[in-house]
Amino acid sequence: MKKLRRYIEIYSNVTDELLVRIEVKIDKNQIKKYITCDLDDPDVLGVYSLNNKELECFGIINCDNGSISFFITSEE
Repeated sequence: MKKLRRYIEIYSNVTDELLVRIEVKIDKNQIKKYITCDLDDPDVLGVYSLNNKELECFGIINCDNGSISFFITSEE
């Protein structure tokens, strides 16, 4: 069985162009621990968000002082 890889994908709000795709080593059971979910079921791929405090845990400084919305995708 192949290992499932998960990615954070951030798209431009203006052009819908993929700006960045980052592989994350978060197990499906840990998603809610590290990332604020907009959905009740973290197995459903959808829109998630990180606020400034959560971004700082990943070493990211958000100059807009707002949350960043993104998708979590997965592939084998």
